[in-house]
This record gives sequence, structure tokens and C-alpha cells, in this order.
Amino acid sequence: MVDRIDDELLAWIKAQTDADVCLSPPGSRGDQDTVNVYLLRIERDPSPRDGRKKPPLQLVLHYLVTTSGPNLAQAHRLLWDLIVSAAARSETDGWEVDFRPLPDSTWAAFAVVPQPSLMLRIPVRHEWEQPKQPRVSQPPELEASPSTPLSGKVLGPGGMAISGARLELPSLGLTTATDAGGNFRFVSVPGGKNYPREIIVKAKGQTETIKLRRDAEGKPVHLQFDLVEV
Repeated sequence: MVDRIDDELLAWIKAQTDADVCLSPPGSRGDQDTVNVYLLRIERDPSPRDGRKKPPLQLVLHYLVTTSGPNLAQAHRLLWDLIVSAAARSETDGWEVDFRPLPDSTWAAFAVVPQPSLMLRIPVRHEWEQPKQPRVSQPPELEASPSTPLSGKVLGPGGMAISGARLELPSLGLTTATDAGGNFRFVSVPGGKNYPREIIVKAKGQTETIKLRRDAEGKPVHLQFDLVEV
């Protein structure tokens, strides 16, 4: 599964540039335009149970994408083109673009200076072979728990979009961040009666827990974050 995602990412980038594209940690060859795509980490994406004894394994792959080359302006343009393309794919393929900067310790581990980058969060799913069910005289009644995306915008005083805000769904162990326009998106959350009841927003050193309306399921939501002057 992961190798299929690797191949898909390489093909996606090569379709947009003549630069050298490689699955390796961030670095610079200096004499050639390069795009480095590195699988930085894999995390569990909890899935709601739907009546099966063994629910699917759902993971999120975190790919760090950086660009380098002899002309930094050209490397920056290439990174911007990839950001725009990835944002477009997030509407169709479930990709998430995470703009949160990496800590300095991570760059130090790569032995490179901090640099512009983007993190692609790509969900993958593995279906297990289900154990055979014993025959019953009547079919069991199972209540399905469908999944749905959760997206929207974080707004501050006066309707100002808040960028770089961190959003958490504590009941699901999921986090994401707003982009420059204050927009956020969780690829998949439980629907129906298991739809999240609240979301935690952190920005500007402040934290607020916001209730989610049940009738907003499947629709973009506007989260009002009341910043307090300190």
C-alpha cells in the first residue's frame, strides 16, 4: 500500500516539473533542481466500528516535501506550484496540506537549515479478511456509523480569518491546522450519533472549546474564536 502511494506521489510531481524527484530526506544537491519527498511518520487514524469484528486499519501517511536547487527563487516557485496542486487534490482525493513548521530539532536531525516545506497527510486504508460468521436464523440488526468530512473556517473578532490555528478532536485523537485563509479540513470523522460534539481551537497562545451542532454534519462550519486581549 505505501509503495503505491510513493509511486503516486512521484508521478504527481514529475507531471509538473523537470526537476529531479526522489524519496529521500531534505537536502540540496546544489547543482540541480530537486524535489525531496520523505515519509516522515505514520499515525493511526481511528475508525468507527461498523459491526464488523475486525474494523479496517486506517492510517495517515505524513510526507515532507521540500525543493532545492541552484536558483532559490525557482525552487520557491516550484514549491508554491506543488502547494496549489496539493490543495486542489485535497478536494477530490482526501489529501490534507499541513503548513505547520517543523521544530528546529527535526531540521537538525536532517543536518540541514530550516527551509520552506509542506506536509502532505494522505489517508490509507487496509481491509482485513473478516472471520466467517456463524449462520443465524435471523439477520442481526446493525446500526451503521457512516463517516463524513469535517471542514470549515476559524474566524476571530470582526470576521477575521485566523491562520495557523491548531484544531483538535480529543475524542478521536485527530489534529489539523488552518491555512492562510483560516480554512481547515479533517478527511474523515464519524457521522450520525458519533459525530464529534466539540472541537478544541488553539491560536495566539489561547485555547477555546467550541461545541459542534449536530445539524451541521457534512456541511462546512464557521468556528468563532473569541480572542481575548492580554
